Amino acid sequence: MTRFLIWRTRFLSVFEEGDIAFGASFGPFPSGGEGLFLRRKDGTVVRILAVEDPTPAGGTFNVRYFEITFFGGLGNFVYALRGCRPKIDKSGNVLFALPIKDSPVSGALFLYTPDGIKTVVANGDPAPLETNANLAFFQSLNATQPPVARFLRYTINDAGTIAFTSRLSTGPLALFQIKDGKIRELAAVANAAPAEDGIFSGDYPVLLQNPRGDIAFQSGLCCKRFPEGIFLSPAPGLVANGGFELPGDNGLPAGWQIVWHESGTGDAFRYDSGGTDAMKGTSVLRLHVDAGGASTFVLSDEMPVLPTTSYVVNGWMRYSLRSEEDSVFFSVIQFDAAGNVVGFDEVRGVKGDNYWQWIPKRVLIRTSPAASSIRVRVGLVSTTESYLDVDDVR
Repeated sequence: MTRFLIWRTRFLSVFEEGDIAFGASFGPFPSGGEGLFLRRKDGTVVRILAVEDPTPAGGTFNVRYFEITFFGGLGNFVYALRGCRPKIDKSGNVLFALPIKDSPVSGALFLYTPDGIKTVVANGDPAPLETNANLAFFQSLNATQPPVARFLRYTINDAGTIAFTSRLSTGPLALFQIKDGKIRELAAVANAAPAEDGIFSGDYPVLLQNPRGDIAFQSGLCCKRFPEGIFLSPAPGLVANGGFELPGDNGLPAGWQIVWHESGTGDAFRYDSGGTDAMKGTSVLRLHVDAGGASTFVLSDEMPVLPTTSYVVNGWMRYSLRSEEDSVFFSVIQFDAAGNVVGFDEVRGVKGDNYWQWIPKRVLIRTSPAASSIRVRVGLVSTTESYLDVDDVR
């Protein structure tokens, strides 16, 4: 068995619970290679990859962990990293970027998990449709050197949501977020900044993401009174198909397929008015109770959440109740991994607080330490025939 000696370590990334990811040259010196390693908090060391290992994007990893520094009219600045600092999440998964050798793809952003390495995004992949461009975060500076990652920054939270910056094939630098395999653009150079503060012009040197997926970033501004600013991009909506625009089975919206009646009869369905009767978009979820009184409830599909984390679930309702015994319900139910209920929060609507006008409902929850998912429940209980419309749940 050959014993290897790690003799030069670069770009450490330490997680608060004790895991360490680092790039290193390893022995025997001087014939050893370079690689990326993970030292777990129990002291075990895992080799994630080494130079010439195959990549899931084709070709082999071209591992070189060092900064490329240029001198110019603006002084000494770091232009690019050839192999960027790895990031670790709570589960010990490692996010990293490296150039690729012997492949049409010049580089990619990768994620290591206990199941292996997968490609998150590769250089040349399509950016979101609205950009009409491709990602271009690796670039060859000359024919003899491997490509470098230009202005690439990235982060991962404990829910696996990834944020990263990339140049576009059309030129501008942009900020993106990937959740559940879907990529969205958050900001880009020349896009308008909030509150009429000008347009984004910076390279996003600060990029932070919390467990919910809210992102704070710094950007230069042009060309009004503020030279730069710090901005917050809220997390993508927690609730799937909360606008009820996507149809599902049996006339119900996709993701909202469970309907029941605790008394009497009624129905629930996706109502597409073309926008006339919607709070937002074209469709709503409509609950109906038949004459003589009844109760109708609709339950969403499960949505993953983090334990011991605060969330706000918002929605809009309209109704007109006639009796003091009538109510509408907007509820959030927490479940553990085995499907047991471990938390319940709810707000209600009663007679007199709405006359068929859209009003917001909001539930603030703090998930249980055992929580792994939530469902949203909406309900209508009435002693006479009545309707409840629900829209824009997020």
